[in-house]
Amino acid sequence: MNRFPRSLCAALQIAVAIAFVASTPASQNPSTEEFLQTYELAPGAVVSVSNTSGQITISAWNQNRAEIRAIKRAHGPREDLARVRIDVSHSPMRLEVRTIYESGRSNVDVQYEIRVPANVHIESASSVSGDVSVSRIGGRVVVTTTSGNLKVSGISETAKLHSVSGLVEVSGIGGRLDVSTSSGDVHTRDTEAISVQTVSGGVTLRNGTGRAQISTSSGDVDLQKCRGDLTVVTVSGDLKLLDVDGNANVRSASGDVEMDHAAGTVTAHSVSGKVHINGGTGLVEARSSSDEVVIRNAKGRIDAGSISGNIRLLDVESSDVQAKTASGDVHYAGSLQHDGRYNFESLSGTLTIVLPAKNCGFNLEAKTFSGEIDTDFNIQVTALRGTGRGRRLEGSSGDGCARVKASTFSGNVLIRSSDGSREQIKRNRAKNK
Repeated sequence: MNRFPRSLCAALQIAVAIAFVASTPASQNPSTEEFLQTYELAPGAVVSVSNTSGQITISAWNQNRAEIRAIKRAHGPREDLARVRIDVSHSPMRLEVRTIYESGRSNVDVQYEIRVPANVHIESASSVSGDVSVSRIGGRVVVTTTSGNLKVSGISETAKLHSVSGLVEVSGIGGRLDVSTSSGDVHTRDTEAISVQTVSGGVTLRNGTGRAQISTSSGDVDLQKCRGDLTVVTVSGDLKLLDVDGNANVRSASGDVEMDHAAGTVTAHSVSGKVHINGGTGLVEARSSSDEVVIRNAKGRIDAGSISGNIRLLDVESSDVQAKTASGDVHYAGSLQHDGRYNFESLSGTLTIVLPAKNCGFNLEAKTFSGEIDTDFNIQVTALRGTGRGRRLEGSSGDGCARVKASTFSGNVLIRSSDGSREQIKRNRAKNK
């Protein structure tokens, strides 16, 4: 059998390796070219950076000049580097940096790392397809990108951010924050007044101390520790709000609304989702068209409504309660206040009213067309109808200091004591018959 000499085999291996390296695409081993320059800047100077493809990073340092470090990378022939130039326009009060592509196609990106004095303004930091990061700037900031992510932190004045399809992360903004994005999520922390608009992205907020306005078409909203008035609107996302110390107006078309530890007035609406509210003072208004409404530990006027869902009002303290649903049940568990007005209505559901025995008395007006009226309390009856078309009971318990109205068409009306003995309840029922 013929054998190749070892020297010939080695030569063939080297030739194959050289051919492989020669055939490797340039994009796997890009050519680079570095740009490094510094420019003196006065306090309050304006900085603008514009890039087409590539990342921009801007941060502050303790120098009175700007340092621009840029790296051009060619993912094709090295000659493409010469067709992309970095243009700098400079004066002590203004620094403008642009990436300029010569005519013709060029597969080159530019990565910027820029350090500036802290007391400048970032008039514009924009990249078409790269990420943009800005940090520790004492002046105002404007940042935009089309398909990259934005990360902004430690800004003393206002910040305005826009991204078409990228993630936006923001923290530590001393002035007003405005964020808009088409399809990216927005995460914010430690902000003052804030406005966020997104089409299909979600929004999270942690520790906001100013007024917050949030709007999204199909994303969820998750807020914790909001110390200002709040407005949230979403079409198809869920709303989860925790520890809101301000007036809140929140609405979702097809998502759920959940608010815990609310401290101000609350208006919460959902078309097809459930609405759960824990807390609230002043006015607490909750609406859902096709799901349940639950309000807990609220103090103030309560207005709850649903078309086809149940309503539950638990451990509330209010002198003005309205609860209406078309085809769901209503359950109320709370105290009655002097001169209070409590109105419960359902078309086809049962009304259950649970009251403490050691509370002020009440005047009762209860009626149902085809259901039953049953009470644990001793009622001094002034009007009673229990046969024929509908049942009606009017009377008073105790000093009658509050007014309770309960009306349903085909459900029952149940007035229950939260702490009465069963034997006393049986005696009261016998007296009321």
